[in-house]
Amino acid sequence: MDLSVWNTGGGELFYQVTDDADWLTVEPDSGASKGDTYALQACFDTAAMTTGTYRATINLDGGTASNS
Repeated sequence: MDLSVWNTGGGELFYQVTDDADWLTVEPDSGASKGDTYALQACFDTAAMTTGTYRATINLDGGTASNS
């Protein structure tokens, strides 16, 4: 799954990405944008999973950004 982050306001947006699942990673997990768009990639490790439904939450924290 691909996600994107970018700053549409002034200055520089510093962000941190976290998730709540051992089988999920999001890369890169932090960065900064002055307006450029940066791709984030969510990767799923299915090696140890059995058939079923799995849920996870990905959080993108932009610090003081108004819509963080």
